[in-house]
Amino acid sequence: MKHGLTARRVLECEVESFEAALKALTDEWKPKGPVAESLCKRMAWLAVRLDRAGRLESEFYASCFEDGEGEEASFNRIIFEHMVNSIGRYEMALARSFAKTLHELERVSKGASGEPVCAPTIVDFNW
Repeated sequence: MKHGLTARRVLECEVESFEAALKALTDEWKPKGPVAESLCKRMAWLAVRLDRAGRLESEFYASCFEDGEGEEASFNRIIFEHMVNSIGRYEMALARSFAKTLHELERVSKGASGEPVCAPTIVDFNW
């Protein structure tokens, strides 16, 4: 079981944040049906994970640079740069997933309310 950055569940310390995010999303989107409800839950979960990544990055920064001097400071800087890059990639993946989930929730919500839903458009850029 993972407890850190890549934990695939809401951690005990994040339950309140998850519930608040889910309530806000449910209030805003008023999901109709299990698919829309599931998408709202996924967005709340992704929002909590994005917050976790930002929080861990800040905590890691503080721990790396609070007392290091000389070689230790250089080593800490290298470790920090590696971790920031890893966390950044993780955040980007979460942000893409959040955007895709939001897009799908928009489509499902329109369909549930009887609005016409266009087929997804795939655009391929070849430079």
